[in-house]
Amino acid sequence: MAASVRQALREWTRLCATAVGVAFLVGAGQLGVLYGLDIVRWDRPFEAGGENGWSALLTWVAWIVLTATVAGAGSAARLGRRLKRVAGWPGRTAVSVVAGIGGGASAFLAVLPATAARPPTNINPDLVVMITSGVAVPAGIVIAIGALTWTPVAGNIITTAVWVWLFAAGSIIWPLITQEPWPLARLAVPEQFVLPSDPLIWTTLGLVVLVSATLAMIARFGGSGKLAVAVSGLGGPALIAVAYLIAGPGVSGDHTDQLVPYRTALLGVLASVVASLVVAAAGRRPPKPRRPPSRTPVPNGETDYVGWVSGLGPGQTGNPVPAQTPVTPEAAAAYPGGIADDAPTAPQAPTQAEAPKGRRSRSTKQREAAATPPAAPPLLGMPPSVEAPTVTAPRPRSRGKAAAPEPPTVEIPRDTPPPAPKRSRHAKAEPPPSPALPTLPAGRDSDPDEPTTNILTPGRP
Repeated sequence: MAASVRQALREWTRLCATAVGVAFLVGAGQLGVLYGLDIVRWDRPFEAGGENGWSALLTWVAWIVLTATVAGAGSAARLGRRLKRVAGWPGRTAVSVVAGIGGGASAFLAVLPATAARPPTNINPDLVVMITSGVAVPAGIVIAIGALTWTPVAGNIITTAVWVWLFAAGSIIWPLITQEPWPLARLAVPEQFVLPSDPLIWTTLGLVVLVSATLAMIARFGGSGKLAVAVSGLGGPALIAVAYLIAGPGVSGDHTDQLVPYRTALLGVLASVVASLVVAAAGRRPPKPRRPPSRTPVPNGETDYVGWVSGLGPGQTGNPVPAQTPVTPEAAAAYPGGIADDAPTAPQAPTQAEAPKGRRSRSTKQREAAATPPAAPPLLGMPPSVEAPTVTAPRPRSRGKAAAPEPPTVEIPRDTPPPAPKRSRHAKAEPPPSPALPTLPAGRDSDPDEPTTNILTPGRP
């Protein structure tokens, strides 16, 4: 009992360490990439016309915490499946909570640099960053539990994270190629494809719907349940929408640089859910009827293989099995010892169609005499004293219908001794038996058990 408790504690310690470590490393790594691409700059001037840039930076902080929490929970759950520890709701919730702690801790790497920021409003910047990461932790825990419960949700989260980071990298690399000023890289917004007059970011909205519908169809035809397919659209779009909800639509309502992606993210969740629900409601193609297994009986004798090989089975129409015919005296004489696997057979009597041609003016007695087989000679190897098998002649039928005569049957007596072995012509003759030794006459005092044969001189007593 104590050993099992220690082993359980050791395994759960390993799971918690994995969840915290992976979540912290993923969050810190993403924050380092944002600093390297110059997407997050806390010393950026938030002057008139760029007040909403502060909310865009907070959106990236919330995104880091959310994705780090999901990554830490997923890594711990994968290790738990090998250790057979994370199986139900309590285990999933435990690893998700621990991963949320690691994801929130990674956001503190942005608190110290945020002290140099000059936000457009009179607020404490480092405190706002801490509050943003603290609010994103419970939201990330809920999304992580959903990803561990339904596999299509996790697939949507991974796919969304890939194209979000591709858009972020393209937003920075494109100005370097075209020699244009760097725009404010916003979350899930392809800056190189967005026009200032777009009421909604149709590129982002169309991509969200396409990814959700494709993953839902893969999950549907892959064997997932309808509930898992229906909620698969809540994976990646939910992360983007929660990040925008935490950061807000922007400080200034006069500009739409943050309000447009904010509305697009919320509308993307609705559109992706509708797409996944349509795929889940669509019925799958019914499976093709399988061919029932063949119930042809297994062949019992060598003659049954005629129908078995052709697929019709023994005795089926179109390929009949030859029937066993009674033994005739000629066949019995040809095979005195019989056949090991099957009894000797003889060809059947010719039918009416195959009857020999002849004059039809014979009398009935001549027909009976012709149909009666001759007397059977004794079988080879039988002594003369044993009775030969009797042959029963068939009964004559009426003259009204000319039918084929029934073949005679042979009745072999039950007490038939085994046949004598057949000698070959070239067999050597056996030597004659040696003459018996003479015996001595028994005397009065002779022992009955003592031999009376003179061994020294044969022939003499």
